[in-house]
Amino acid sequence: MEQQGKLKFYNHVKGYGFIERENANDIFVHVSEFKKSGIKTVVQEMVLTYVIDDHNGKPVATDIRVVHTPE
Repeated sequence: MEQQGKLKFYNHVKGYGFIERENANDIFVHVSEFKKSGIKTVVQEMVLTYVIDDHNGKPVATDIRVVHTPE
């Protein structure tokens, strides 16, 4: 099921970040998921849609799409 959230934090050097979700814990997102989706520019506060997947027992964001990028 697709969900929507805002990129709360992203570390370009380490290649990961967290998406803020309403009424739930933030979810981890790895740079590889942005690359798979063809997203070249990653900025904090961008609004994304994603699917929650399981990676070694922990929730991660996959199938990312950009809804809105702040200017």
